[in-house]
Amino acid sequence: MKILPGDQNPDIISVNDKTIVRSVPMKFCYSQSQRSFIEQVVFTFGADLKVEAISFAISDKAIGDIASRSDRFGTVEDKYQLINFMEHYKTAYCLKRLDYIEKIFADNALIIIGSVIKEAEPIEGLYNKAGWVKYLLRRICEFQLRGKHCEKGERG
Repeated sequence: MKILPGDQNPDIISVNDKTIVRSVPMKFCYSQSQRSFIEQVVFTFGADLKVEAISFAISDKAIGDIASRSDRFGTVEDKYQLINFMEHYKTAYCLKRLDYIEKIFADNALIIIGSVIKEAEPIEGLYNKAGWVKYLLRRICEFQLRGKHCEKGERG
């Protein structure tokens, strides 16, 4: 793991008794292979200035969408609580922390994993659709156990 030099200074935000340092670019390398990845990391410090949590940041657009909502959506603290949850969920998903994911979903929860598929220009009138959405619907037990079988009768 290595902190990368950045073009910008990290954002520092105080919410309640927490200090949040956002957007620290870090490179993670696997010791068993040549693979690596870069993520923006968030550090959360408690009132005693000790690190309480480390997570992968969600996009600036997602944060902006949440933060720009009116007060009817929630207080500033509520909005940062939602951002915090989303970042911890993203981190658990990326690191395959099933213990965390199991704690936040009901046993019969459905998870929809999706992406928008962008197409090339149509060829001689074929594939005229403007865009396709590909999604996968799974029951929580299928998501958690990938490769292990759910109880009979539970299929996504």
